[in-house]
Amino acid sequence: SRGRIVVQPGYVASGWALYDLECRVRSVCGDRAVVGAPLVASDGDSAKLAGALSKAHPRRDGVAQVFVAHGEAWPKDAAHPVSLASFDALESLRHAFAALGRTDVIVTSMRDFRSAVDAAVCLDAHGVELVPLMLSAGNHAARQLFEADAESAASQFAAAGIAVEAFDEGIGACPDVQHLYASHALSLLGPPRCTARHNK
Repeated sequence: SRGRIVVQPGYVASGWALYDLECRVRSVCGDRAVVGAPLVASDGDSAKLAGALSKAHPRRDGVAQVFVAHGEAWPKDAAHPVSLASFDALESLRHAFAALGRTDVIVTSMRDFRSAVDAAVCLDAHGVELVPLMLSAGNHAARQLFEADAESAASQFAAAGIAVEAFDEGIGACPDVQHLYASHALSLLGPPRCTARHNK
């Protein structure tokens, strides 16, 4: 079959992992492949995701909601398409939460726990709910976020005297987030075909 192949990635934002996936898919499938956008590819996406996560993680007195994305480093010798630098998904998401009045929300990545700790201290938070901003809470969440290692996010918050609640579930478990991923996939398929038969 020479039909079109639609691939909807489960990534939150564009970056090395998505670029690598696109290259691999096209090396196998050529121009038959269509790769969808990550969850946050525009300010509109950010607004929808912030709304979904605000509903799933409501404001709580004295507790900061800390969403942690992968934030993978770009391999030193790999080509970096200029277009990938044109949209800062995490900053867009921060603005979207701010627009909802969610000053208790901190959006960070696994490469920048220190600024998240500093932000929680500035909020005078006595506790944080640590949430993986990832489709699923797998190895990265277990190790970099919740492990007892001194470098983990949980340990760094604890060292600052801030209690940590580990939300050990990826955002893909949230029905509203599932809908956002599905909408990206459906946009690749085009408008539905009408199959109704009209009586003569």
